Amino acid sequence: MWIVYNQQGKFLCGPMFDNSSCKIMSRRSDNSVSDTRSGFERNRVLPVTIRIHSNANILDATINAQNLSPQSLAGQKQVVNLGGIALTWRGSGTQAPAPDVPLTGENRVVIDDMTIIAND
Repeated sequence: MWIVYNQQGKFLCGPMFDNSSCKIMSRRSDNSVSDTRSGFERNRVLPVTIRIHSNANILDATINAQNLSPQSLAGQKQVVNLGGIALTWRGSGTQAPAPDVPLTGENRVVIDDMTIIAND
């Protein structure tokens, strides 16, 4: 999951890749999650372009040549300025081989040609 924060350290938004269903989800600043109706295949190179338009409070993305619908970056109470961007990997209990057994896997992420351009 890509996660985008503002300069005050508050979560703004991020696209999520659900490895169990191969769906691409969208997580918003209020922690709600919606289905983008886009998906991906495992073990494939997945080109990802994320565009953050802070003045318009919009994030849009192109993932594997699929345009995701633009989404609001943050609710009205959030300051929309670009802070940290992180990539996290999370598993769910349904992916564990047995109860109380840690999640394991052959997960890989390779990032190439990452460019961040900020426009006011």
